[in-house]
Amino acid sequence: MRTVLALLAVVLLALTGCQGKKEEPKKDEAKKPAAEAPAGDEKPAAEEPAGEEPAGEEPAGEEPAGDEKPAEPAPSTGLRLEAVGLTIDLPADLTVSDAIGETGAMIMGGAVGAMTVSIPDESKPATLEAAKEEADMYSPENLKEETLEDGWLLSFTNTGGMGTNYWVMSRREIGGKAISCSTTCSTPEQHAAVIAACKSLKP
Repeated sequence: MRTVLALLAVVLLALTGCQGKKEEPKKDEAKKPAAEAPAGDEKPAAEEPAGEEPAGEEPAGEEPAGDEKPAEPAPSTGLRLEAVGLTIDLPADLTVSDAIGETGAMIMGGAVGAMTVSIPDESKPATLEAAKEEADMYSPENLKEETLEDGWLLSFTNTGGMGTNYWVMSRREIGGKAISCSTTCSTPEQHAAVIAACKSLKP
């Protein structure tokens, strides 16, 4: 009897060991995909529009239209002196009238003050030496003489009751006739302008 019970006990133990608790399979953990940066986070390389210059910059080599200065008109020259049949390089807006007491033209205006271009009579010096002798009567200063291809020119200053006077005496042979050009003016600018004008006389 004991043997039978012992065998039953062994069988029960064996059955109990075979029917132990079954382990539940472990749930697979969700595989997480590798972290990827969202496509929207990627910044495309900065591109500048082709052929366009940044706003606010002036095209090279061009100045703003506002900086352009209109060309100044050149002063008109070539004043005709019908009384002597000659042209003189002076602005055309100067006043021209008949010379006083002689055949010729008187030119008046700010550029020259007053000057005379005339056909000389016997009262006008015919030579440079004669002109210098005449100038001696006025106690000349800054005396300058110049020999021209067709004549001569003498210039000087003197001091009078009204201040400094600027003198020009000139004689030239132009177109086969003698021409006198002279002035007594009051500024060095007029003096220089008359000297240049006397030299510019032409048919």
